[in-house]
Amino acid sequence: MIKNIQGIALIQILLITAILSVFALYVTQTSRQQVKMATWSQDRTLAEVTVHSAQVELVFALLTEKKFPGGTTEESLLVKKWNFYGESFPLNEQVTVTIQDQAALINLHVIHQGRFLSLLQRNGVSTQRSVEILDRLLDWQDTDNITRAYGRESAAKFQSPRNGYIPDISELNHIFNLSEKESSLLFQNTAIFFFGDFNPMTASLEFIAALSSPDAAMRVEKLRHAKLLTRSSFIEATGITEDDDMRFYPSNVLAITYQATINDAVVTKNQVLSLAPYAQKVINPINILLNRN
Repeated sequence: MIKNIQGIALIQILLITAILSVFALYVTQTSRQQVKMATWSQDRTLAEVTVHSAQVELVFALLTEKKFPGGTTEESLLVKKWNFYGESFPLNEQVTVTIQDQAALINLHVIHQGRFLSLLQRNGVSTQRSVEILDRLLDWQDTDNITRAYGRESAAKFQSPRNGYIPDISELNHIFNLSEKESSLLFQNTAIFFFGDFNPMTASLEFIAALSSPDAAMRVEKLRHAKLLTRSSFIEATGITEDDDMRFYPSNVLAITYQATINDAVVTKNQVLSLAPYAQKVINPINILLNRN
């Protein structure tokens, strides 16, 4: 009888020990998760602060420095690193930045039809499909009811057009059923923010190839990587010369993406800024056209 009682007691002790071990393991695991979440939250906050500091540093440089390095000793290290054709570069150990000059993109509100068609057709989109995309986009935004050859105006079986400027480039997905190639070409080479002279020097390589030739685009790519791209070297490489609506210098309307990485925390911020380095009185030196986290 005593042995039975001792056996039962031993089993109870083992069960209690097992339960306590499981509970201790649960508490330990929960504590580790909480510590990990707290650490990640702290890293994220630090990443957000780092992005803010990067914004201040970059915008100050954009307002005070020449955009192209001139080889002088007074130039900051940042000027020697940056570019305006959307290629990522390190601002510091935690932050990488891309800057895209909006003057290198086709404005979807006032479309340069020749460049628009060249971009699509020279990159593998058929002539008919290119014209269809252009006509649909024009019909979508104009205020008349006249249907272009390959366009669409208001009709019962079609989605009614906006009859006004598109407010965001993402609306392209509602106008067309775009292929992957068409979507890539349009989203990387068009925008809605800049009205002014076109700057092919900061255009994408596929756009430069459409305006000149694939070989010319390859020459420009090599010049970019060697940090040797200048107005004269660009003209020599591509044969593109300045026209009435061209200006071979970055504009002050820039799309900027910041990405800060602190351990496992990553914070990305997208902005489109219109800068006025010589602003006076009531003119703001910085106008934020788009701001997304």
